[in-house]
Amino acid sequence: MTRLKDYDEVFIDTLFPAIYDEILELLRKESRVYYLKDTIMLKKLRKENNLRKTDIVDARLLARVSRDRSKQLTVEEMMKKIEFDPLINKYELFTERVEILKH
Repeated sequence: MTRLKDYDEVFIDTLFPAIYDEILELLRKESRVYYLKDTIMLKKLRKENNLRKTDIVDARLLARVSRDRSKQLTVEEMMKKIEFDPLINKYELFTERVEILKH
């Protein structure tokens, strides 16, 4: 995504840790990044239009989705995600292991 040069707005359908740094870099370059709130809508659009799941198809469908169905991401929010997601994951793993040990 950081190879995108001349775009003021970027729409994404998934937000996973592997792309946090790239999204943060886009936000710092003052691009607006929007995250699709309901990914099921994208699946429905694909099904309605008889399309396969590909990056190109998803990009075209995202362009047709209304902006009010997306959430605008901020630098502060991404910084928190980068900082807290690893801690949350460790906590979840820890509590899962505690439950296994209890059984």
